[in-house]
Amino acid sequence: MLDFFKRLFGGRNHSEDIAQGMIERSQKWQVIGTEIAEDCFINGLSQGEIVKLSDITNLIAQNHSYNSSVVENSFLNQMMAYMDQGTVVNFNVEGGDTVFVHKDHVNDILEE
Repeated sequence: MLDFFKRLFGGRNHSEDIAQGMIERSQKWQVIGTEIAEDCFINGLSQGEIVKLSDITNLIAQNHSYNSSVVENSFLNQMMAYMDQGTVVNFNVEGGDTVFVHKDHVNDILEE
């Protein structure tokens, strides 16, 4: 009977509130990772800079240590979207690092 009144009057139980809060916080961290990737694309890659994954990973760990794995994952998802669009290329370099390069600047980077 209590569940009926909760549904009737729009009340939610405590576990639903907790689950909703967790989803909202997770989405916040995902947005942060996407914004970092967009900033790298606009202010770095499109200007001819390279972006090292290790640098981004360190930046995320320093500034978002609480959920660094979620932030890093969403950063990588956005970079993958850029690669799928053909605007970003990635290379594995010495030391096992990955670098991202804008497609318009690949030849410049390879010549160095």
